[in-house]
Amino acid sequence: PRGFKAYFQKWGALFVGTYLSVYVATLFSLYAAFRNGLVSEESIKSVIDYFGLTDRLASVPKDWYQFGLAWIATKPTEPIRLAITLVLLPFLSKHIQKLKSLKK
Repeated sequence: PRGFKAYFQKWGALFVGTYLSVYVATLFSLYAAFRNGLVSEESIKSVIDYFGLTDRLASVPKDWYQFGLAWIATKPTEPIRLAITLVLLPFLSKHIQKLKSLKK
């Protein structure tokens, strides 16, 4: 097996939990960046226009609009998020094993 399935077989729930944590951290960091004006909404406007979402998003409340922008901006970070997850897994596994041995 390759890809997600292979990593899940090797690392189990630790892989899923770590990946989801990195995903959520990325999503909400981008949302905060859009909300606080650190990233311009114009920077992702071409993507919205390309998919024909401009008219649909015109009536969406600003908070939801910015969250949608963050969600769209999170998509291309997939390879980076996976790499971060793979770097963190051995470190987290080692420390979890230490904590388990301390409980015994």
